[in-house]
Amino acid sequence: MPNRTLIIDDEQSIRATLSIALHERGHETSVAASTDSCPVLCHGECYCVGNELCANFLVIDQNLPGCKGLDFIEHLVRIKCKIPPENCAVMSAHLDLSELEQADRLGCKILHKPVTFTKLNLWLDEREPLVNHSSRLLPLSASQG
Repeated sequence: MPNRTLIIDDEQSIRATLSIALHERGHETSVAASTDSCPVLCHGECYCVGNELCANFLVIDQNLPGCKGLDFIEHLVRIKCKIPPENCAVMSAHLDLSELEQADRLGCKILHKPVTFTKLNLWLDEREPLVNHSSRLLPLSASQG
């Protein structure tokens, strides 16, 4: 089963570039310009149920219009989304001390901008072997509401 990565960034060029890089690794991708248009949430609730999950990984920009990436990850934890926080990466050129502490508490990865393919691949090389493939990925059409 391939891995699926959800990419949320308000810059179309970053979404496209990350999607291409992840496709080259064999990942399915689902992209969104904002957390409001996140394809795996419906009215703020995740589609993960039972032994099914929406995605294996999340790559999100920290400074999105209307929402901080770390706050979105906290929301996913609260609603019991099955993407582990350790499989979430936040992209940012600068995080303040409270944001660094928040990321550390959540256990998510910080990818400092500019994000290089080397940085992304090193993180995925570390995390991919730990993915539990006994869960089934929800069909993208079902998770896009």
